[in-house]
Amino acid sequence: MNWKDKRLWIGIVVLLIIICIFIIIFLECPIRKYQLQNEVEEANYCEIDSDCENIEDNLCDFKPECIVVNKNEAERIKNMVELYGFECDSLYGHCGCEDMIVDGKVIVTSVTKCEKNRCVLEIITP
Repeated sequence: MNWKDKRLWIGIVVLLIIICIFIIIFLECPIRKYQLQNEVEEANYCEIDSDCENIEDNLCDFKPECIVVNKNEAERIKNMVELYGFECDSLYGHCGCEDMIVDGKVIVTSVTKCEKNRCVLEIITP
């Protein structure tokens, strides 16, 4: 094999390596999002209302509401959500899971409940 052929093959290998790096970078966040969604789903179990806790979700692309999970899993899931937002740079501001207050009065609030062994968020408008 002559020098020109070697340079061609080296160029092809370098190009393939660069393409692989870009593919990994662009697929990492969607893969992590999928894994996080699965973790949240697995952490959403309960027997009674007090088993449930909501985690404010500032990642609008992940889920446009609160994440509600078992209180024993809440800290772990919250850390995963924060890490996802930090590493994938997907924070889009507040998506609204806290009480809505107008003129000093709560007009919308939420409470966690256990329904059919799943934690859910019930929206209450007094």
